[in-house]
Amino acid sequence: MPSIPAKLERELCLLRDRTILLFDLPESRLKRRYRRGGWTAREVLVHIADTEAVLMERLRRVAAQPKALIMAFDPDAWAGTLDYSTRDLAIAQSLFAAARASNIELISRHRDEAGRSGVHSEAGTITLADVAERVRWHNDHHLEQVLRATGA
Repeated sequence: MPSIPAKLERELCLLRDRTILLFDLPESRLKRRYRRGGWTAREVLVHIADTEAVLMERLRRVAAQPKALIMAFDPDAWAGTLDYSTRDLAIAQSLFAAARASNIELISRHRDEAGRSGVHSEAGTITLADVAERVRWHNDHHLEQVLRATGA
């Protein structure tokens, strides 16, 4: 059975360390957008935190329940309905830190079960390795947006 590389765990730790500090930037910098019409840095950070929690749940479903159903979510609907522009950043930061720690622990403990799979409502069959890689990719992708917006 395939394995999740230890390198991924190290990358998740590095991304966590780079991301966690950005929640403490001054509001004047967090109001900046990474591109015209895009989310503000603040909204992207809240999205990173919420998505980390969603991916935490997905990792658990795939690890614990063979052929688990994994539902897609609409990030724009979450940003609007859950009001990312005014969410408490300290809570979002804590959510991100706790979910990331939990994700790293699960990935580490189930590294040799990378082939376990579930069924995503839009993408079809996904493996534990796929979800673990998505945690890394998602954080890296949006970290760049926050850095671009804030000049950090």
